[in-house]
Amino acid sequence: MKTLPVVQLVDGWEHFPTEDSVVYGLSRLDDSAWERLHTLNDWPQMLLSYNEALYFRHCFTLAPTQACVHYHFHIEHAPPQTDVYINGLHLGTTDDNAHFDRDITNFVSLDNNVVLLKVCHVGTFGEARLYAVPCDAAD
Repeated sequence: MKTLPVVQLVDGWEHFPTEDSVVYGLSRLDDSAWERLHTLNDWPQMLLSYNEALYFRHCFTLAPTQACVHYHFHIEHAPPQTDVYINGLHLGTTDDNAHFDRDITNFVSLDNNVVLLKVCHVGTFGEARLYAVPCDAAD
């Protein structure tokens, strides 16, 4: 049995504290203003008192697969009302202490991709990952 790809999004996150536009999540923009985080839970929560929102992003690429798959973005939990974007498209908003899981197949490519989280409330993040589901199981 072939193992389907999973992309763990533990490290490699960056944050941008001062802008109000999701276009800052696009990978083609200058990275110099984004500060790196060791892990997503290392985010500077005290900055929310100075800003209405903080933005977190994670850039990734997907490897080709031999089988037909659907890709999902999953996060165990996030601060309340965190907005989730993939490549600039709004996937939804997290509920309090509930996991967030969306099919992102139509929004990603095998090229550069970006997960962007807009956080307006203090809280912690659970495990974040991308995973593949066989097409016949996704229906």
